[in-house]
Amino acid sequence: MIRRWVLANYWVTVMWLGCLWPGWAQAVVRAAPARVEYRVVSAEAAYRVNETLAGVGYTTAHGRTKAVTFGGPLVVDLREGLLIPTVRVDLTTLTSDRPRRDPAVQRALQTQRFPHAIFTPQPLAGVQLGRPEVEVRQLKGTLQLHGQTRDVVFTVRLLPQGRRLEATATTQIDMRDFGIQPPSVLGLVSVEETVTLEVQVQAEQA
Repeated sequence: MIRRWVLANYWVTVMWLGCLWPGWAQAVVRAAPARVEYRVVSAEAAYRVNETLAGVGYTTAHGRTKAVTFGGPLVVDLREGLLIPTVRVDLTTLTSDRPRRDPAVQRALQTQRFPHAIFTPQPLAGVQLGRPEVEVRQLKGTLQLHGQTRDVVFTVRLLPQGRRLEATATTQIDMRDFGIQPPSVLGLVSVEETVTLEVQVQAEQA
């Protein structure tokens, strides 16, 4: 109720001042930019997957890479929302918390044939980023991995901080949907099919 009253009185004031000084009202309308670009300054992609060690039990494998490139800036458009360019991850640079695991990961992903994962997102409608508050959205798009392309949905957390923007995107996939066989090492180590993917981004206004 208070918010409605404030907004109503704000626009009454704008119209009243606009009648007295038309140029002032036009300046208010022009004050909010219709399009803001954010340049990516750092990004990291990571995976988490549960594995079973014989005689030990469950553990969680972690891997990550900073070889993440964007096809352009992130753009906040008043009409279209948040526009995110194509994201490309160099899988050959993935490293985990256990170096002995990494060759098995590279073999399972067949990175010699399929060195990149490519995500092509759809626009995030309605995103304004006008206040320093966390905004959670569902980001749809297509993921190209291991020679297969599938629809995926990321949960995205956006946090604007002045001229900077922090974003974290998370989703889960079944590696079998992409033709990837869960690795197994001599029956001693087996990996679950479900993998959590995460991308963290730091950007600043261009």
